[in-house]
Amino acid sequence: METAGDVVAIRFLKPLFKYCLTVGCALVLPAAVFGFMASSANHGLRTALVVLILMLLGALIGFYAAEMMIQRTLRVFHSSFRGLLIVFGAIVVLFGVYESDLLGIEKYTPSADNVESVSVYAGFSYSSDSTFTSKEGIQHVIDLHKAIISDKKNQESAKGGNTYAFTLTYTMKNGRTIMRDYQLSGNTLPQKAADVLNTSEGIISRFPSLTTDAAMMVQDCTINYLNIGVVTSGSDTYWRSMSVNSTDAFELYTQYILRDAQEGTIARVYPEEDSDVLSQLSTVTVDFTFSRPGCSEPENYVSVRVCMDSANTIQWLSDHTDIIVCSQTQIPG
Repeated sequence: METAGDVVAIRFLKPLFKYCLTVGCALVLPAAVFGFMASSANHGLRTALVVLILMLLGALIGFYAAEMMIQRTLRVFHSSFRGLLIVFGAIVVLFGVYESDLLGIEKYTPSADNVESVSVYAGFSYSSDSTFTSKEGIQHVIDLHKAIISDKKNQESAKGGNTYAFTLTYTMKNGRTIMRDYQLSGNTLPQKAADVLNTSEGIISRFPSLTTDAAMMVQDCTINYLNIGVVTSGSDTYWRSMSVNSTDAFELYTQYILRDAQEGTIARVYPEEDSDVLSQLSTVTVDFTFSRPGCSEPENYVSVRVCMDSANTIQWLSDHTDIIVCSQTQIPG
């Protein structure tokens, strides 16, 4: 008989409530625990086992919590736990299928012929999303994706050192979206990722101002602000800053920075900035905001690091300023 005081008044809905709460707690508990320690959580078999244990513990809590609410008593631990064992078995089986990738989801990489575009993000300094639309660029990303999958065991067993967030988002020609998230460790894979991001297509696409469409619309673009910063002292990290008027800013952007971007010689990103990398980076950074009529974002901000081989930009700086461009290894102490 059902009463108004029952948590679930309809008899046949009581098992549904119990198992929904059981499964819900099995999912929520590991998510909550790892939510507090996401920055320090590693991947691999050990972490997978911890997740499994937390899921089973969550299912246990949810099952008996539901029993207490349904029976309106704390004395439920003597009741049948056959249903709980079935839930435990289902969790273990499904978890094993997922972790062993029996369905091939983790190992899947799309064919370049079926990809409309792919967006790549790596957690390097001065990095932002790069979008590849050419078949060659898409294939480079897919090859990198395959290398990450092949190196799974090494990535999961890596200890110490830096790790970098890495996200791939494929937009397929049929409208489907496929997203993959990884943590890259060591030196090899982060450097391979940087090599892909530092192609001319990768560099150009990182900034809305430097995409092909923007190049076509460049005469409609308004530079609202442009500032050139120069590190002049390594010991105090002293910056010398200078603003550029709108006419010169427009010229610098359209005829020099844009050209270097198309040549892949500016705004490169690196996973680790050691002495070799610092010798390739100049002490100059160009920051500017611009707006374009009809753009979904009324104002865009771009910060561009000038490299030692950014010949066009360095030429403009030589012709229009008294800045002497040097590498970051040549900064006075």
